[in-house]
Amino acid sequence: MVAAVRIWQDRISGHEYAIGVDPALGYADSDDSVIEVGNCNTGEQVAEVQGKLDGNDLAEECDLLGNYYNEALIGVEINKDLTCVNRLWTGGYPNLYFRAEETGRPFRKQTDKLGWDTNIRTRPMLVTQGRNMLTDGSVVMKSQELINQWKIFVLEMGKFQALAGGHDDLVMGFLIMCEMMMIQLNSAEARTKTFTPMVNGVMIEK
Repeated sequence: MVAAVRIWQDRISGHEYAIGVDPALGYADSDDSVIEVGNCNTGEQVAEVQGKLDGNDLAEECDLLGNYYNEALIGVEINKDLTCVNRLWTGGYPNLYFRAEETGRPFRKQTDKLGWDTNIRTRPMLVTQGRNMLTDGSVVMKSQELINQWKIFVLEMGKFQALAGGHDDLVMGFLIMCEMMMIQLNSAEARTKTFTPMVNGVMIEK
């Protein structure tokens, strides 16, 4: 297991956290596996893991970071390998992302499928959302390695990806993290709201 672990901020009690994971196979000549951790309350990138991690080692790192950062919501991309997300599920990690599908309706359809699916529909959405969050300051990058990958992340042959010879694994992990941050914030808001029943617009007294 060869990986770089970068920590910029320790956990803060009461804060919500989210994690985006871009798995690879862990071979010396494969892409890096990446974990990106963000503080949903401040928008700051707080931790990053990058290295030649297979699915089992990646799951262990995700479990450690997720539990440390207040049981962060973890979204694992499922395009390359299901080992990481399956290990987290069977290991009982308490806050995994379940896929919501784009159906063309105003709201996404919730499913019982684990993990984030990056495809022809969701990839442009991820990129647009991530760039907007960076532009308006709602998310803040700390990793110089991530910034360097953003510099070569372009629209090429109709697809957002790294220039030939470059890598975009950190960018993809970061974009999935941004999506998880939005979901975690919405979930936290829903948990704190009080829903009062109404009939014909009239509030029902308790």
